[in-house]
Amino acid sequence: MIGVASLDVVSTTTSSTSSSTTNILPYCSPRFHYCPYCAYTTIITSKLTEHLRTHTSQKPFPCPHCPFEAIQVESIRAHIRTHTGEKPFACVHCPYRSTQKGNLKRHVIKHHFYPLQVLHQQQQ
Repeated sequence: MIGVASLDVVSTTTSSTSSSTTNILPYCSPRFHYCPYCAYTTIITSKLTEHLRTHTSQKPFPCPHCPFEAIQVESIRAHIRTHTGEKPFACVHCPYRSTQKGNLKRHVIKHHFYPLQVLHQQQQ
């Protein structure tokens, strides 16, 4: 079974004028989760579960429009946009819209990004 962060107990001593008392403080230390198939490690249980699907070929997210199945929920959301035509990522400089954030970033760099040298020369 894959565990979550463990709860350790740390003992500290505080001194007062009359006596010494011991306080028990909770201390959460991360527990690493290891993939049994490769060197992947994480402290987030859900990330290990998601990673294990790459080894087991488990694809729990089916597309309602075609036979495509995805390992990650975000992948199926992006795929469904190919069927619906939704383009939620809009350029602030022009009317361009895209289905994926990475495509919008590439567009902005290609069409609206000026190197610092060019901007500096234009200001003079």
